[in-house]
Amino acid sequence: GVAAETLFGTIASTAVNRISDFNPQNMANTAWAFATADVRAPRLFEAIARRAADHMHEFNSQAMANTAWVFAKTATQEGQGGQGDDQTFRPPRRVVVVDESNTHNDNDTYVRLFAAIAREAPRKMAGFSSQNMANTAWGFATARVRAPRLFEAIASEATRRVAEFNPLSLATTARAFVEVGAPGASHFFEAVAVEALRRIVEFAPADLAKLAWAFSEALPLPTPPTVLFSAVAAETVRRQADFEASDLATMALAFAKAGAATEPFFAVLAAASRAKITDFQAADLANAAWAFATANLVVASSEDLFADVAVEAVRRIAYFNSRDLANVVWAFARSNVAAAGLFDAVAKEAATRIAEFDARCLADLVCSFATAGANAPRLFAAVGREASTRLAEFTANGLANVVSAFATAGLTSPLLFEAVANHAPLRQSEFTLQDVANTAWAFATTGVAAHSLFEAAAERLLAAPPRGLLLLQRQQQQLNAQDVANVAWAFACVGWKDADLFAELARAIAVDHLAESPRSQLYLATLYVRAEFPKAADDVFAPLVSRAQDLRASYTRLEPTPSRLHKDISQTLAATGWPHQTDYVTPEGFALAMADPTAKKAVDVHGPAHYLLDVDKEEWILSGPTHFTGRLLRRYGWHVADLAAFDWEELADAEHFQYLSDKLRHIDVHIVVPPD
Repeated sequence: GVAAETLFGTIASTAVNRISDFNPQNMANTAWAFATADVRAPRLFEAIARRAADHMHEFNSQAMANTAWVFAKTATQEGQGGQGDDQTFRPPRRVVVVDESNTHNDNDTYVRLFAAIAREAPRKMAGFSSQNMANTAWGFATARVRAPRLFEAIASEATRRVAEFNPLSLATTARAFVEVGAPGASHFFEAVAVEALRRIVEFAPADLAKLAWAFSEALPLPTPPTVLFSAVAAETVRRQADFEASDLATMALAFAKAGAATEPFFAVLAAASRAKITDFQAADLANAAWAFATANLVVASSEDLFADVAVEAVRRIAYFNSRDLANVVWAFARSNVAAAGLFDAVAKEAATRIAEFDARCLADLVCSFATAGANAPRLFAAVGREASTRLAEFTANGLANVVSAFATAGLTSPLLFEAVANHAPLRQSEFTLQDVANTAWAFATTGVAAHSLFEAAAERLLAAPPRGLLLLQRQQQQLNAQDVANVAWAFACVGWKDADLFAELARAIAVDHLAESPRSQLYLATLYVRAEFPKAADDVFAPLVSRAQDLRASYTRLEPTPSRLHKDISQTLAATGWPHQTDYVTPEGFALAMADPTAKKAVDVHGPAHYLLDVDKEEWILSGPTHFTGRLLRRYGWHVADLAAFDWEELADAEHFQYLSDKLRHIDVHIVVPPD
């Protein structure tokens, strides 16, 4: 109550003024009392931290462990928005590393304190109880302070005395090792696995979940803990009704990460989760969805669980952090589960909080929307603006994935693509050949012929002798047949003039391993090669050109079927007296809406599939493939008037004749417009 707050306030003020009188036990006890009572006193903790760091050699094991626990707990609370008159005491934003040789004599009181504990605790580790070790490990992990020598000492001592740990301490210590990234702890984890198996029935549900999560993150271990995961699963099934919602989500997450998921166990988890779905927090919903998507099992009730998650996620969308927003849509996209309401809600929420997303989350977000075919141009516009100013934060793979997601979604952002075109060549050595293939495909699809980017990509593809590098790498599965076909199509699409690249690609392409769509793309690349390099086509490019007829068959099979719109336009043209054939297929395989083969003049109609949405300007533009086909038609002697389907449909019948007259004039065809 008010009296207690007043008392603690008085004690805090007095203690700050007399901190030099406090011995180690006084400091540890005072800090513990304030933390346990959940009373925030930043100035007091700052004073204790400064004095404790200078006198840590006088602390016993219990006092050191308590100090680590208290300051991790309190500082984390302060970092979450605590009030106080001194806002300097905060945990570091990122994990910091301290060791015995680094005294950290700087102004960071928090780091100095933990560095002092890390320096002194290993010397006194034999005096630490199992609870002291657990509390110290938890404190450092929560504080985001990595202390290799300290954790080596804890691992050694805990392995020797593992039977002294209670189940909670075992799970807590194991999780702390994972969270802080402590290396070389395999013997410790093996000892924990043996001890946990012996006492598995003593673990509370929350500790079972924590234990499973720790081992899933600790993998790979010299001896995979498959027996432990089986025991945890059996115990979870036996006591499923006792698990809280968050523990069920953590358990699913752990088993999915460890590759230990089985259909019977996940069926139990799905049913138990559905029964408590309204108790799931935002992170639990995202974790459960991610786990079931990652496990990729045919599980009874999983579809119903995804449906429940979608409903609850929409209801709690404001409570999702950026990682959870990205994870939940990734899970639905990977599982091919339709959830339009969820994707709409995530799109709106993410667009308003886009600055909160790190580079990986931005990439995962747009990839998931593209994979799911979810329409979200405003979200993509927000991602384009944000990503274009933070390209250095992305991995090369992340950059490739982002631009590929835009292209897959039928969207483009000149702001983003121009920034990537300037940035990517500077980091070309970081790109895998898969990244190069995906990036080139995305730029070609969106019609962005960024010469410097394609030049860097070509150099990367042809970087090392001997010739045949691409073939070797494809055989080693660094590139699959479709990747090579995509590269060939992309460079042809942007009008690449260097024959060496196409010669290398021709050797690497395995046509027999291609599906219809990449075969179709490869056919267009073949047409480009034959037109651009006619003298070399039947020699240097023989592996490619010799399969042209097979590829043509795939291309013509994928051409769109005639539409009612074509017939309407043809009838209007017929009334003008222009001789033409409807849905004419050229010798090369191009399908033209209306054509006069003798004069090689034609009308083509562009529907929605021929366009991309420019999310920066919010306007429709012709796609890269549409421009490419138009250029090829011209190379093969055709003169084509392009009509936009939506223009035609917006015009009144009486306006169609004039519209056609204006378009055909561009190919030197003059028609007679009938009188009204």
